[in-house]
Amino acid sequence: MKSYITNYNWLLVNDSSENIIYTFRDNGELLITKNGLVERASFELIVDNNSVLITRSGIIEHYNIVNQKNDFLILQLLSTDNTLIFANQTKYKDYLKSQLKELAKQNS
Repeated sequence: MKSYITNYNWLLVNDSSENIIYTFRDNGELLITKNGLVERASFELIVDNNSVLITRSGIIEHYNIVNQKNDFLILQLLSTDNTLIFANQTKYKDYLKSQLKELAKQNS
């Protein structure tokens, strides 16, 4: 589970107003890039119950890992309906690139 989360940049897709990328590093550091500005946070995976603790600005949030397959990562804040929905940024870029190429072909 850890290598799946830590090997990619995750684009937050349920907040379309800003470009936010979460990068989970192998050393437990979490980089949250918001429109090019980086905030350093930390995370700890809890493998026993498939969840993750995210610490930002001294506040620890506990998320259930709802889905970690098919190039999507869905985290749900424990005991709430608040979810973070992420797409694998590399796959998302590849998808957009292929869509733009197809659009260019149609317009040429």
